[in-house]
Amino acid sequence: MIIIKDLFRDPIERYINPVIKVQEDDVNVAKQELQEYVITDQLREHFKKCLDKYLNDKNKVGYWISGWFGSGKSHFLKIFGYLLENHQFDDSSAADIFIRRDETNTLKNYIEKINETYKTTVVMFDILEEAAKLEGKVEPIEQTIYKQWLSKRGFYTGKLWVAEMEKELSDEGKYEEFVQTIEEMSNRKWEDIRPTRIGQNYIQRALVRVLPEQIPTESIAKDYIEDLKRSKSISASILADELCKYVDELDKQNGLNNRLFVIVDEIGQYISANPEVIGYLQAIESTFARKGKGKLWFAVSSQNKLEQITEQYLKTEDEVNKVIDRFEVRIHLTPENLDKVINERVLKKKSDVVKDIDRLYESNKGKLSSILEFKDFKRYMPKLNKEDFIDTYPFLPYHIRLIQPIYYNVISNSKVNKKLGGTNRSMIKATQGILIDSNVNVKEKNIGELVTLDMFFEQAKEFIDDQIQISIKEAEQLDPNNGELLVKILKVLYLLDNDDKLQKDIDTIAKLLINNVDADFIDILEEVKSSLDILYRHGYVEKDAHGNYKFIAPEEQSFRQEAISRLNEIGVRDINKKVKEVIDGIFTITRINYKNIRPFDIQLTIDDEVRNSRGLVSLNLNSVMQSSDELRKQQHLMKSIGDSRNIYWYAKYDNSIDEDMQQYLIFNKIIDEYRRKWSSDEDKSYFLRKEEQKNIKLDEDIKEKIKKSFIDGTYIYQGKEFPTPDKNDLKSIFEDIANLAIPKVYHRFDTVGVKITKEDIQSVFKGNQLSIDLSGLNLIQDTNVNAESAVLKEVLNEIKTLKNKYGQCIGKDLLSVFDNEPYGWASDAVRLFTALLFKNGNIELNYEGKDFLDYNQSGVRDIFENEPNFRKAIFKLAVVVDASTRQKCQDILMNMFDKRSEDTLVELYSNTRNILIDYRNDISAIKEIISSNNLAFKDSIDKLDEIFNTILKSKTQGETINNFVQKASEYGTFLSKYEKLKNFIDNGNLKEYKKMKYFLNNVWIIELDRNDEDIEIKEKIYAQIMKDLKSEAFIDSWPTVRDDFYKLYDPYVKEYIETHETLYKLYNEKIEEMSKNKSFLNLKSEIAKGDILSTFSDKLCSHNISKLEIPCPSCRTFIRDMKTIIDAVDVYNEKAIDKLYEYLNKQIEEEMEEDEVEVPKPVIKYLSTSNFPKNVLIQSPKSLKDYLKKIEKQLMEEISAGNSIMIE
Repeated sequence: MIIIKDLFRDPIERYINPVIKVQEDDVNVAKQELQEYVITDQLREHFKKCLDKYLNDKNKVGYWISGWFGSGKSHFLKIFGYLLENHQFDDSSAADIFIRRDETNTLKNYIEKINETYKTTVVMFDILEEAAKLEGKVEPIEQTIYKQWLSKRGFYTGKLWVAEMEKELSDEGKYEEFVQTIEEMSNRKWEDIRPTRIGQNYIQRALVRVLPEQIPTESIAKDYIEDLKRSKSISASILADELCKYVDELDKQNGLNNRLFVIVDEIGQYISANPEVIGYLQAIESTFARKGKGKLWFAVSSQNKLEQITEQYLKTEDEVNKVIDRFEVRIHLTPENLDKVINERVLKKKSDVVKDIDRLYESNKGKLSSILEFKDFKRYMPKLNKEDFIDTYPFLPYHIRLIQPIYYNVISNSKVNKKLGGTNRSMIKATQGILIDSNVNVKEKNIGELVTLDMFFEQAKEFIDDQIQISIKEAEQLDPNNGELLVKILKVLYLLDNDDKLQKDIDTIAKLLINNVDADFIDILEEVKSSLDILYRHGYVEKDAHGNYKFIAPEEQSFRQEAISRLNEIGVRDINKKVKEVIDGIFTITRINYKNIRPFDIQLTIDDEVRNSRGLVSLNLNSVMQSSDELRKQQHLMKSIGDSRNIYWYAKYDNSIDEDMQQYLIFNKIIDEYRRKWSSDEDKSYFLRKEEQKNIKLDEDIKEKIKKSFIDGTYIYQGKEFPTPDKNDLKSIFEDIANLAIPKVYHRFDTVGVKITKEDIQSVFKGNQLSIDLSGLNLIQDTNVNAESAVLKEVLNEIKTLKNKYGQCIGKDLLSVFDNEPYGWASDAVRLFTALLFKNGNIELNYEGKDFLDYNQSGVRDIFENEPNFRKAIFKLAVVVDASTRQKCQDILMNMFDKRSEDTLVELYSNTRNILIDYRNDISAIKEIISSNNLAFKDSIDKLDEIFNTILKSKTQGETINNFVQKASEYGTFLSKYEKLKNFIDNGNLKEYKKMKYFLNNVWIIELDRNDEDIEIKEKIYAQIMKDLKSEAFIDSWPTVRDDFYKLYDPYVKEYIETHETLYKLYNEKIEEMSKNKSFLNLKSEIAKGDILSTFSDKLCSHNISKLEIPCPSCRTFIRDMKTIIDAVDVYNEKAIDKLYEYLNKQIEEEMEEDEVEVPKPVIKYLSTSNFPKNVLIQSPKSLKDYLKKIEKQLMEEISAGNSIMIE
C-alpha cells in the first residue's frame, strides 16, 4: 500500500524558507528560491514590463511595486534583483535557472540581452528592519541607502565612521594593505576587530603605517577618526555623486557597462510613520535619473499603490503628479494562482504514482463531487476534475482557495509580526506543515486519506491567541466519547469566522471534516449535528436564524451560557407579541395602486388584531404562530365562501422562528440588565455593545424568516386555498393577492378602466383634444363633448340623485359616491367628467357663493383641477335653450356680428359672451373718444353699452342666450350707429374733425372781418357747419360738411400765408439796413448790436408754413396781429435808432475815461438846408418817408464822425 509521503517529487520534509528577506545573501537560499519560483501569467507580464524598462528606457529610473500581504512583492523584487545581478553558482547562473522556469520563454530574450549589455550591482534591503536597528531614532533615507551601499561593498556600517574610513582607504588603493597591517598588529581578523572599542587603537596605529605622509602620527590619526565620527550629511545629490563615482570606477576595473540598482522593501509602512519620506523618494529618483544617465536605478515596494500613498500624504495635485510621474513603472501584485504555486513547490507528484491517484479518483468521483459541492458559496469554485484532484491530493482542490483569505484575515488580525512571509509564504508553510506534522501524521497515512480543514488551525497557531486555543482544547472534556470531534468542529468554525463567502451550517462543516474517500457522509453529518448541539448547549457556539454556526470567543461563552439557562423566562405570549411587532414592521403597505389607475386602501389584520381599518377590501394575515392551526384555517375557508371583501393569508409554518425569537428576547433582556449594572465599566460596556450588535443581527434574520414564511405561504379567497404568487418580493405578492378582490368589490370600475390625470382635466380647458388613452370612453364626438357617453350620463344621473336627496349636489358627496362600490372611480376621473358636463352646458357651478357660467371664467379651472376646491363646489342642472332660440342666436351672431357658431349651448354661450365682452371693451375706448372730442353720439353709445352689460349679467348660459336673442331689436339700432362712428374713426376722419372744430371755434370766429363784403355768406356757412356737428347726422353728411368748411378755411389760409411772408420780408430788410449803418458798425459791443437788432428780430418768424399749419405753429400769430406789426415798422425803426445813439454815447464816454485826456470839444459843423437833396418830388406819405431817410442818413454820418451839426 502506498503511503502519502511517497507521492511527492521533492522530499516533503525538506526545508522551505518561510520568510523572504531581500537583503539575505545566502547563495544556497538564493539558488533554492530561483529553482522553486513559480512564474504565473500575472508575474510573467510584470517581469516583462520591468525588464523592458531596464533595457530600453533611461529617462526615468523609478519602480513602484505594490501589493498587500500574500502578494509576493518582496519575493518578486528579490528575484528581479537576482536576474539583474545574475549571480554565478557552481553549475549555473541565476538567469539560467530562472529562464528554465519560464515555460513560455517570453522573458529569455530580455534577460539575456540585459546580462550581455550590462553588469549590474544590486543593493537590496528592508527599510523597516534598518529602522528597527535605530531604536526609535530616524535617519534620512538617503543615508540609509548610503550605508547599505557601503555594506554591500563589505564595509562595516555598524559604526559608520569605520565604513567611511574603509571606503576612503579603498579609494586610495590602500584598503587591503590596511587590513593586512591591522591583522598583523592584532593577530586577529579585521572583521572581528572593527566592531570593538579597542579596535580604534589598532586603527590609529595602522593608519600611521599605511599612510605615513597623510597621517604621520597617531595624534593626527585620532583627529582624522574624530572627524569621521562627526559624519557628513548625505543628500540625494551627494548620494548620486558617490554611486556614480563608484560605477565609473567599476567600468575602469572590469571594462564593462556597469549599473547600480537600489531596491528598498516595505517603503509604504515606513512612509506611514515618516510621511515626509515621500518627497525624498521623488528627489532620489529624479537625481538618479539626472546624474546617473541610466547608470543608477531605484525600486521600492509598498503594500499600497503609489496613487493611494500620494493622495494620503501630499496636499496638492501638483505634488501628487510630480511623484507619480517619477515612478513610471508601477506594478500592483495580487496573490493569484496560489494553488498553482503550492502544487508546484509542495505537492508536485512523482510521475509513476499519478496512476494510483487516478484510480482512487475514478472509483470515488461521485462521492468526491458531492463533497466538493457547497450551497450558496459566494466564491467561484471550479467543478471537480481529475487533474485538479491529482495535483492537490491529499488536499482537496478547494482547500487553497478557501483557506487563503482565511489566513490573510488571521494574519491581519494577529498581534504578532505580520512580516512572517505574508499569506503566500504562510500558505506554503502551512501546506507542508500539515503533511509533516507529527500530531496528525498525514505523510505516514495510506493513500485515500484526506486533509481536513481543522488541520490548518494547527499551522496558524502562531497567529492565534492562546486563550482561544486553550478554550478549544477544553471543549474536548464535554464529550468523553467524541471530544476530538468537538475540538475539530471548533477549529473549523474559528477558521470560518475569518471567511464571509461560505455557509457555516451543519452540511458545510461535515464536508470540511471528511478525512477519507471511503467515509460515510451521512454518518459524519449525524455526528457533526450531535456535536454541534453539545457545543451550543454549553455556550461554545452560537447559531443564527439561517442555521449558520459561529465560534464564540472565551469571554463571550459565560454570557451565552447564562442566556441558555434562562430561556424559560420567555413565554409564548412574549413571543406572540414580538412576532406581531415584526409583522407590523414588514407589512407597512396599506394601499395598492390597482392597474396603475388609482390607489385603494386595504384593511389589514394580524392574527385577528386590526392594524388598518380603511378600505373595503380586507387582508387578514395569519402568522407562523397560527399557521399550524388547521381548525382555524377550515373556519376561514367556510367563512370566505361568497365573501368578495376578505382574503386570508397564511404564513408557512417554521418552528425555528419560535426558537430564534425566544433566544432573541432572552438576550435582549440580559443585555438590558447588564447595561444597567456595567454602565461605568467601559470594557464591559464594549462587550455588551458587541453582543447587542449580534442580537440585532439575529432580529434581522428573524424578520427575514418571517417575511419568507409569508412569501412561501398560501391564501384563502371565496372558499378556496391557493399558493402565493411565485415572487420573492413581499410587496408584489401583497399587491397581487389584494388585486384579486378589487374588480369583484368595485364591479363598475372597468367602465372607466384607464388612468386619468390632472393633465387630462387641464386639456378640457385648452380644447377638446383628450389623450388617446381616453378615446374608448367616447367623451368627444366631432370635437364636441358627447353628453351621451356612458360615463357622463352616469355622473349626470348621480348629480340628479344627490340633488333630489339632499336638495343640492356638493362636490365632496359626488366624489364619495364614485369612490365607493360599485364604482371605485378615481377623483381625477370624476372631476374630468364633471368638467366636460360643465363645459357642454349640462350643469352649472357655484363656488363659495359665486355662480360660474363659462368654463373660460377666471377660477373655473382651479375648481376642477384641485380636489379640495372641487369638494366645496355645488353643481346643479343647467336651463335648456330650445332649438329655435339657438338658431336665432346663430343668425344674430352671423348677420350682426359676423361670427359663425356651432349649434351647441356651450359654443353659442361662449361666442355670445366673447362677442359682447369684446364689443364692450371697444365701446369703452369709443366712449373716451366721444368724451374728449365732444362727439354727438354719447347717449346712443351709452345705451348700447348698458344693454350689452345687462345681457352679460345673466345668471346662466341659457339666460344669456335668451336675453341676447330677445334684445336684438333693442340694441340693433344703437349697434348700427356704433358701427358708423367706429368706421368714421377707423377711416381717419377724427383728426380732420378735431381740426375743423378747433379752427371754427378758436380761429375763424376771432379773425372774422365784419367789413368783409362776403360776411353774410360766410356767417351762414359757419352757422350750418356748427349745427351739423352738434347732431349724430353729421357722419351721414360728412362730405357736405367738409366742403362747406373748406369754403371758409382755404381763403383764410391763403391770406394768412401771404401776411406771414410780408411781415418776415419787411422786418428782415430793416435788420439788413441797420447792419450796414456806419454808426452801428462802429459799435464794439456785440451785446449792444444784438439788443438793437432784436427790435426787429423779435417780430420775425422764419417758419415756412403750409396749408395744414394754420395758425403758424411757431409764432401762433393771427392775421390781424401780423398786420398791426407791419404797420408799426417805422415806430420800431425809431426805437432801434434811439438804442443805437444811446449805446454810441455810452461807448464814447467809456473810451474817454480810459484815455484820461481832456475831451476836446466837438467840432460844430454848419449845414445849410442847401446841403440836403434837391429837386425831389414828394407826393405821398411814402415818398416823404423815403426823403427823410436820406437826410437822416446824411446827418448820422456826421455824428458818427464825432461832429456836432448846426442847421443854418
